[in-house]
Amino acid sequence: MAWHELEVNRDVDAKSGARIFRLKGALAGSEDSFAFLESVRQTLREKPAGIVINLADVDMVTSTGVGILASCYTSAVNAGNCVALAQLQGKPRSVLKVVNLLAVIPEYESEQAAVEGVNRRRT
Repeated sequence: MAWHELEVNRDVDAKSGARIFRLKGALAGSEDSFAFLESVRQTLREKPAGIVINLADVDMVTSTGVGILASCYTSAVNAGNCVALAQLQGKPRSVLKVVNLLAVIPEYESEQAAVEGVNRRRT
């Protein structure tokens, strides 16, 4: 199976200031995936109003990808911040459920619900 490289599109929610990362492709052991993790860590240094990771267009999450998401969560908690996942689909959702990551990182059906969720968790 050929995986697409990971594309990352960053945005800021105008109302809350939460940072949104929209991922597309495979969250795996690629340079792009590790660059995404570093981008999240850099963003946390700016003390945003939460981090939302939109996984609607992610078609594969490997064990390394699971570790990257766990590292995003740990980095956020250590920075006094929070992370939420949005629009998790199909196989990636199954993988995160099996490894019990969804018991730790909040998941929302929509990006807007995730933005509202990180704002509630910060207040």
